[in-house]
Amino acid sequence: MKDTSVRVNSRLRWVSGWRWARLTLAAGISVGLGVTLTPVSLGAISQNAVNTSIKATQGPSYSPQPSATPAPKTFEITPPHDRSETTARNDFERIWTATNQTVPFSQNTVISTCTPGSPNPEATNRMLGIWNYTRALNGLEPVQIHADSPAAQPAQAAALTAAIGPVASSNPGAVKGATCVTPDVQLASGAGVIARLDGIVTPATEILRYITEASLDNVNDNLGHRLELFAPQQAYTTIGAVSIGTSGPCASSIQLFDESYRTAKRPLSPSLWRQNAVTPKHLAWPSPGFFPTRLLPTGAKEDISRWSFSAQCADLRQATVSVTDPKGNAVPLEVIHREEPGSDVNKTPWEYAGYDTVLFKIPLSHLEIPQFYDQSEYRVKISGIQTASGCMPQPADVSYNVKLFNSSWPADPQGDADSDGVPNFKDAHPLIPDLTTSRLAGANRIETAARIALEMPYKATKVYLARSDLLVDALVGGSLKDGPVLLLSPHETAIPPIVTQVVNTLNPSEVVALGGTKAVSNQKLFAIASGRKATRLGGSNRIQTSLMIARRVGNGANSLYLAQAYTPQGKASPDALTGATLPDGPITLVNSSVPTIATIRQLAADLQVKRIVALGGSRAVPEKVLQNIAIGRPATRLAGADRYETSLEIALESSRLHPTNRVYLARGDVFADAVAGTKLQNGSILLVPPECKPLQPEVLKVLSTLRAFQITALGGQNAVCESNLEATKEWPDVVNETVTDF
Repeated sequence: MKDTSVRVNSRLRWVSGWRWARLTLAAGISVGLGVTLTPVSLGAISQNAVNTSIKATQGPSYSPQPSATPAPKTFEITPPHDRSETTARNDFERIWTATNQTVPFSQNTVISTCTPGSPNPEATNRMLGIWNYTRALNGLEPVQIHADSPAAQPAQAAALTAAIGPVASSNPGAVKGATCVTPDVQLASGAGVIARLDGIVTPATEILRYITEASLDNVNDNLGHRLELFAPQQAYTTIGAVSIGTSGPCASSIQLFDESYRTAKRPLSPSLWRQNAVTPKHLAWPSPGFFPTRLLPTGAKEDISRWSFSAQCADLRQATVSVTDPKGNAVPLEVIHREEPGSDVNKTPWEYAGYDTVLFKIPLSHLEIPQFYDQSEYRVKISGIQTASGCMPQPADVSYNVKLFNSSWPADPQGDADSDGVPNFKDAHPLIPDLTTSRLAGANRIETAARIALEMPYKATKVYLARSDLLVDALVGGSLKDGPVLLLSPHETAIPPIVTQVVNTLNPSEVVALGGTKAVSNQKLFAIASGRKATRLGGSNRIQTSLMIARRVGNGANSLYLAQAYTPQGKASPDALTGATLPDGPITLVNSSVPTIATIRQLAADLQVKRIVALGGSRAVPEKVLQNIAIGRPATRLAGADRYETSLEIALESSRLHPTNRVYLARGDVFADAVAGTKLQNGSILLVPPECKPLQPEVLKVLSTLRAFQITALGGQNAVCESNLEATKEWPDVVNETVTDF
């Protein structure tokens, strides 16, 4: 998944003298922290409680204070809520369960007419819930959604433009290829944070990825999203949210800044910022006290976690940071200050909302994820803190403890979450039923296909026949979901008995030959049909055949998938192979010819698909081809560095569209077993390398994400060796199970 979240330029503000209010996350969502939550009324409020004239400044503005009373040299931060570990676990489990659910982000959105529709309250209330939970960990007041705000329509319009793509931007008018750009879109895109992500995300992960600040190019080292969402002064917001179809892309536009609307002569009432709220002296992420591992700032396949410390009325540019691990060892850090010498100033932390911030990156190899109900306690010390100009003296040294608990373990240690008879506190994998592995294999590819056909999870109304040596016809038939594919040798006149046996067992109403008579002769077709309806499905070439199949099965499709028609060796595309398990649309094979592009573009229009998805990298499906076909529709890509990584991306997408705990393994350089396996439909297919090469860690991470309780090898030992099949059982032990990755 590609995160294209962006932020506007730094806005430095200061509001003082806040008061504590009831912690309310969203209507009807209760998260603990010692507070019973009730639905919020967002009607008119007193002007005494709202500052309508907050202005951006060039830095924190303070009234000079006498410094006769020296500050203590050291200061120990205590958690804002005196919570036990049990309470912390219960709080997290409650809010995560409530907010980490896949729901549509919008309703009545129409791309072709630039109609933004409206955000789905079920999604935005959950976003607000997890956001306020993270704020509460630092003792911050809750933010409320003002549904009737004048910012509501601009926010939704901005989310639509971001979702269509190609990227999210605070200045969409300057983005080549951006559509549906209006003055409202321009206004809202620059009035908060905005993000776009290909694929399905939950409300919880939508907010968490802002706070995580994952970024392979370090552009998020300024921590802008995190600082903005944790501004103590934030009191109200409006959230625009759009998801296109059932599988994305999706986008959110969270309105945070009043001055953008005042400048446009459209002031908001109530203001998004206000006075008289709690302003803690220090903010940290991860926050002091008990902290769930699911919220650790990791992601984007990085090998570091971005931790941060912010101090009010302080200058941290010369501060030093040290972190001690649970064993008392010093953790190696990369520390980045505001205006770090020798660094791009745009990639250093902001001074924001009256707080200065220092970033320190912890290697994931030095993050100890606790097991069972243990803790991993990290000691953080910030030294050399200077007092900001005009402020009361601040402590020179500040320390705090972060007590990580493994939030993959259920809150109740005495329970039995997976109903396996082992209490949670004794269960190495308390949320995972027993893992099982199996194998579907025959003496050869023809027998393997036959055995797979008998494992189909539904009654087949058709049986498809394809040649066993050149698998293009069988591959493009992967989108046909109403029956299995049986393989036949074009060079042998005899029909294998197992093929006849499978047809008689399944008793379909129709037998369909894929390809021409050289692939499956009429004699074999009619003999196998044995009085049943016998038909043939095939075009003049593999592209035409794929188009015929797409029209046959594409009614009601959400997506149209594009795969390479001819590899450099003239073979079938491995991406089309694994893509056949995607449940929300057909696959068409494509080349770069103008007539083919025009034909597929018309197919997309006829099927009224909501998005176009390329399978594989730009060498397989060039970006120009993708964009020319997708004109007027969102275009995205599922791709990895090679066929094996691409199969992982496709598996994740397939699981988002149709969650399942079953995964199939197939050899990546010989397609026969995998082609037959595409008909199983109740699981994703992961390609594994030949010669029993060890599985890459990324495979186990994906199995962890999919929570693959049932793993089946397709084919014999030469296809998927037994040691690799057994190695898949190790996925519950990977770190990715305990953190949230993006």
